[in-house]
Amino acid sequence: MEQLVNLKNRIKAVGTIKKITHAMRLISMSNHSKLRTKKEFLATYSQEVKRIGTIINSLVQQDQIQENKIKKTLIIIIASEKGLCGNFNSKLFIFIKKAYPFNEKHDLITVGKQAAIYTRTDLKKETIKNFDIFNSLNFIKISQDLTNFILENHYTDVIIFSNYQKTFFVQQSKKTNLLSIKKDSDTKINQLDIQDYLWAQKPEEINEKLKKVMISVNLQELLFESLLAEQASRFISMDNATRNAEQLINQMKLNYNKIRQTSITRELTELSSSI
Repeated sequence: MEQLVNLKNRIKAVGTIKKITHAMRLISMSNHSKLRTKKEFLATYSQEVKRIGTIINSLVQQDQIQENKIKKTLIIIIASEKGLCGNFNSKLFIFIKKAYPFNEKHDLITVGKQAAIYTRTDLKKETIKNFDIFNSLNFIKISQDLTNFILENHYTDVIIFSNYQKTFFVQQSKKTNLLSIKKDSDTKINQLDIQDYLWAQKPEEINEKLKKVMISVNLQELLFESLLAEQASRFISMDNATRNAEQLINQMKLNYNKIRQTSITRELTELSSSI
């Protein structure tokens, strides 16, 4: 009897977990769908900004562009704010261990609470800035803050470790040098493109302002890719957990019925033998 009670309690507990994982699966799919609808708008905006940037760069004399000769490196790690997203974070951290420049002098910034925990416990590195709260509501604000910080501190090299969604079921990690992201190769510059705009300022002045916009846009794309991959990874993880819980419940119900039937058979046998 005690065995049946314990098994029944376990079935109830796993059933509760199944309801939670099922709810999280639905939420992650809903969040992923909302982000996916915004992807096209962000891509269009990014493409147009890069097109204008290519036009401006074609007008700016290369010898007029001043670069900081002192090398100053910033590393940004983008992970998730919350857990329960499968191997989304662990895959990124394994990738970082292989590609992280441990011997180089650099500053470190983390985006997402899981990234801050990793750098503190595994990398044993001090960060100069943390963005623990990272979601679809504040990723643009984070990109703007990072852009201002990068430009104010005159970094010559900004390396970003993040995840992106190759397909819905496959998320991969990558290393991006933010300040050397190439503009779209398909962007063609001709005289008509240049004449489309009335340049009130000198190209050098516009280029300096546009540089800030382009860095912000590139950061937005990387942050957005990470959020999209995170929701897909969480859906897959919660879907697997829900399926496993269903299988476990079915197996425990089968065992429960077997034990219950055995107990009933034993009691009937004892009654019949006593007559």
